[in-house]
Amino acid sequence: MSDTSHPYVLVKSTLDIMGLYLSVLRERFSSPGTQFPWYWDDADHLSKIYIEAGSGDELKKNDVRPAIYVDRSPIVFAKVALGDFAGSNMRTGLKAFYSTGVGQINIDCVSKNRGESAVLGDLVQGFMLMSSDEILAAHSLRDCTPITLGSTETWSKDNRLFCTRVTSEVTFDVKWATRPAERKIQKIGLEIDVNQATDYHSLAINSYSRLDYKND
Repeated sequence: MSDTSHPYVLVKSTLDIMGLYLSVLRERFSSPGTQFPWYWDDADHLSKIYIEAGSGDELKKNDVRPAIYVDRSPIVFAKVALGDFAGSNMRTGLKAFYSTGVGQINIDCVSKNRGESAVLGDLVQGFMLMSSDEILAAHSLRDCTPITLGSTETWSKDNRLFCTRVTSEVTFDVKWATRPAERKIQKIGLEIDVNQATDYHSLAINSYSRLDYKND
């Protein structure tokens, strides 16, 4: 087990990246003001659009307003060096390792109206494309492009609804180190600010867990 009291040991996972995308999209749709046709607000009853992690669990809400769902494809952690070995310290015996995670973030723009789904997809694709440099600079992902805008089709989870999928190819660094005597993970994580990473992780987990609570 990791020594979680160590400042470099973080609870890191792909949920951090999902939370990042969720946060960015919510910010985009909350910025224009209440007159924006798809205004999002922390207060569910004030929101004109539903923006959450996962998909397909709120069909009743989808029937009355559009939704944007953020999820991920399988993530591959490729070997970039023999045994993932990056280097060692002869004095302490510490060994450093390195890998990269590669995968895809899926953003589904769902609506009961085909045109609305297409417009939302266009809006999300343009925003993600134009914001990619800022996202990379602020959150130290290795890459978050290309951005792909898919066709508008009947949603596979509910044939009464339409879905336009936007995808973002993400690549990020994973680093860790071991000490021979302790055999504990001392450093592991994406290169994102510690506090932000914790916030993004919690955001994705809370969004995924929303159905664990009773509906109002």
